[in-house]
Amino acid sequence: MSSVDPLRGQVHSVDLPPLPQRIAAGLADEAADRERRRAFTEFRPRLAASRPHYPDIQARLRRIRSNTIEHLDELVALATERLRRNGCTVVVARDAPAARDHVLAVVRQGLLVKSKSNAAKEIGIAEALEARGIRVVETDLGDRINQLNGTYGGHIIAPAIQISRARVRELMSRLAGELLPDDPEEMVAVARSDLRSAFAAAGYGLSGCNALAAETGTVCVVENEGNIRMLSTLPRVHIAIVPISKIVRTLEDALAVIQGASLFGTGQRLGTYASCISGPAPEGGIGPREVHVVLVDNGRRRAAAEGFGEAFACINCGSCLNHCPVYAVIGDKYGVTTHFGGIGLLQASFTAGLELAARQGLSLCLNCRACVDPCPVNIDTPGMHARLRERVPISARLPALARAILALTASIPLMRAAGVALHAAERAGLRGVATALLPRRLRDLAPLLPPMPSPREMAPPPEDISPIGPHRHTVAVLTGCVMSTWLAPVTWATLRVLARAGCRLRVPRGQGCCGALHHHVGEGATARHLARRVIDAFEDTDDCEAILTSSAGCGAAMKEYAQLLHEDPAYRDRARRFSARVRDAGEFLARAVADLTLAPLPGRAVYFDPCHLGIAQGVRAEPRELLRRIPALELVEAPRREACCGSAGIYNLVHPDVSGRLADLLIQDLLAVRPDLIVTSNPGCLLQARWGLARAGVADRVQAAHVMELLDRATGARR
Repeated sequence: MSSVDPLRGQVHSVDLPPLPQRIAAGLADEAADRERRRAFTEFRPRLAASRPHYPDIQARLRRIRSNTIEHLDELVALATERLRRNGCTVVVARDAPAARDHVLAVVRQGLLVKSKSNAAKEIGIAEALEARGIRVVETDLGDRINQLNGTYGGHIIAPAIQISRARVRELMSRLAGELLPDDPEEMVAVARSDLRSAFAAAGYGLSGCNALAAETGTVCVVENEGNIRMLSTLPRVHIAIVPISKIVRTLEDALAVIQGASLFGTGQRLGTYASCISGPAPEGGIGPREVHVVLVDNGRRRAAAEGFGEAFACINCGSCLNHCPVYAVIGDKYGVTTHFGGIGLLQASFTAGLELAARQGLSLCLNCRACVDPCPVNIDTPGMHARLRERVPISARLPALARAILALTASIPLMRAAGVALHAAERAGLRGVATALLPRRLRDLAPLLPPMPSPREMAPPPEDISPIGPHRHTVAVLTGCVMSTWLAPVTWATLRVLARAGCRLRVPRGQGCCGALHHHVGEGATARHLARRVIDAFEDTDDCEAILTSSAGCGAAMKEYAQLLHEDPAYRDRARRFSARVRDAGEFLARAVADLTLAPLPGRAVYFDPCHLGIAQGVRAEPRELLRRIPALELVEAPRREACCGSAGIYNLVHPDVSGRLADLLIQDLLAVRPDLIVTSNPGCLLQARWGLARAGVADRVQAAHVMELLDRATGARR
């Protein structure tokens, strides 16, 4: 929300409730959750069905938008010159107050009709105009519903997504002065009549912009309701609020952008109305007599200069929100009032300030990468979150327990010592006693702590392990931090399976933690230090075909070492060579070993993809193939509502409420196919599944296991 100083036109942000309160409100809003689910069931399949018809559009849009960010000043100058030549009044506003000042100087009195515009919301122009006594009518139906409801929008392109049909009926009945039937057509008819009256009476129309073609000076907008066509045609004065990052070079580029926004936003080939505005109407023509274009910087040049310009390559289609697990469970509470979701918080860090973004959810991104592929520009939102978090003090982004776990994982001896102590406590029967004494919040997290292996199991494995049977392959293995200590049984299972598959194993000393946990939460310096240590440890493994891991998170991180260390001249090339050799252990076995001898394991299993294996590495079929090879094991598939289970490294320690809700959704989806066993390929996902089973009260009848544990049993360890 915002308040306005009517004399100066300055919009002042009102403090939002603390983030924990907003998260709790989002999780508790069952009506909004139902509406989001209903929308997702339409948006997601529609996009999936449409994309194959446009195989090259993402690459083209990325080139177009990258060109914008790389040539921002040139395009601003060119667009300004061409727009003025076309008869437009153009202002380049350095910040939001400057943009508002120009609009306030133009709009003196009367009625202004406004279209959906994220840039207009960003600069707070509606509030500033209303503070001057100017009536503002939102003409997008979703925004009009929010205006009548006294709320902000809940989605980039579907702003009323969080408002129920029953509430819309109440609002439209109030507008009509009578109780309307529960009929959407009747409600829309009332809204249409209301808006037509506003269009006819308005002296000013204000719109946003999907793309501005610099070479022709053309503002391009796309919509499905016709309201922008009306407000850019009927009022005498048209004002377009255009972020400088919306400028593209050619009209063809602009049309590609509006097609991308249509396709990825709603699954349409093109929105119902596409309008191109190049200037005022000629004498006697139809259209506005004045066109004002306000080009808004408001932090965008700074973002580009600091390496975050990609955040503003966004074309505001909303596809990332439609696929984001965090947005799915807390809705518009993920973000601030003008910027939603992970991409929105990145943008708000530059348009509204990093302090606000950090306080209101910069730590909420799971780094699951579910948003990257459905983005028309393939924006690396998770990667930018990891880098931007480095600028936030650790005490402001991580609770004490999460900081303690990070410190432990950076040191294997500390992890091992803590594990030995916990094992001793368990043997003494103290785990249950200690858990009962914990505060409720920590007690709820207790199932995340696995049963501690024996000190012998947590001891380092031999550096060189011979194959069992004929020697077929030589591979190196990363054992990591958690996997070599608290989840050591999974690592030993992996080593045994590989040895039985004919692999000679190299397990270098001094490898330690891969740095994935640290990188995700903004501990970049530590992550880079740990990555260098891992690269050094594997330096003398050129005789190995691959570097294997049975942790999806570790594998994804190590495959991205070249990106993590790209500014380090001493390690840049070494990191690239290292990353090229990394493979998931299951991926390697499925592709390189065709004749594993497997004993029957009767049962019904469901496998779920860790996002850092399925999404980040594109490895989906291989774990399933291995499981299908096991005789008597029935493998079933379970449709999942969300791509991420909520583990995401130590996310369950940072945001346990959001993580817990995602764990609940996962278990509900998996239990729907009645499995005896839940299987995955990542340690964090394994612990998350066990936590979800405990939360559901079914941990005694459904077990969770790593795929390597099943292969270990089937290849002979427990026959």
